[in-house]
Amino acid sequence: MTAFTAVKILLVGGHSLLGREILRLAPSIPAELITVDWQPGDEPAPLLCELARQQPCYVLCAWTVSEISPSRESYKALLCLLAQECAKLHCKMLFVTDNQVYDGIKNTPYVEEDAFAPLNELGKWSVKLEQELKNTLDDLLILRTGWVFSAQGDNYLTRLLKQAERGETLLFNSAVSACPSSAADLARVIFAIIQQLSAGARCQGTYHYCSAGVTNGYQFAEALLAIAGQYSPDLAEDKIRLAETHCDSDEVLFVAPVVLSCQKLLNSFGIKQRPWKTGLVDIVKEYFGQGDKVKTSASCNQKR
Repeated sequence: MTAFTAVKILLVGGHSLLGREILRLAPSIPAELITVDWQPGDEPAPLLCELARQQPCYVLCAWTVSEISPSRESYKALLCLLAQECAKLHCKMLFVTDNQVYDGIKNTPYVEEDAFAPLNELGKWSVKLEQELKNTLDDLLILRTGWVFSAQGDNYLTRLLKQAERGETLLFNSAVSACPSSAADLARVIFAIIQQLSAGARCQGTYHYCSAGVTNGYQFAEALLAIAGQYSPDLAEDKIRLAETHCDSDEVLFVAPVVLSCQKLLNSFGIKQRPWKTGLVDIVKEYFGQGDKVKTSASCNQKR
């Protein structure tokens, strides 16, 4: 990645899936990364005070929608307050949202201009949040993604492996296809966006990003378990039961049936998609304690 002039970035969500990967990537980026120890449900006042004190160039909100679902109203309130302060301080704000603002019935990938058709209550919440932030802050960049996975935290990959380790039959809705993205790939994309903005690109609004390759839960599990079986005898191929189903049972590992077009991001920033299988071996190794783990002390400041 081409070096860019050091900028000050305030990171909200150092403990999130994406935040961990941003912290991992930060040493290679010439930026002053300031992380604040805020988690869903916390009071916003300390974070707002730090924002006013630091006056960063960018505020990066790294919690994904699925992670903050139980505390989404407090997160929404925080983001709206952050947007108000960013408007006063003339700093840019970037936050990650979700593809569940669409229902998935379109036959072609969704583009940013498509009308909202929320898939569920979480999708309706995301629509309202996007609209409120756009009404508050002009210097706003929204990055919509979908199915995010990582070696750490509670996400599709770790849930799937834990179910397999317990010997449970893994059920997948075979009719649902989507594009997964690793948190590490999203971190790469976000720093590339900031690089372009810091170089003078005047891009704002909404962009889509997901890794390349449409798949479904069953196919993802096959690829994942083929690797995991090398590190855990309990996950050997002959010991795991995978089943496809067309029902919408709560037992089915949920994947939002939405495929996003990333053409606008490519046209605006020159950022190309990477296949979702890229780095999957390293992610599985980390899950089993054989790879590098990122430090997630979100209360400390990192200057690069």
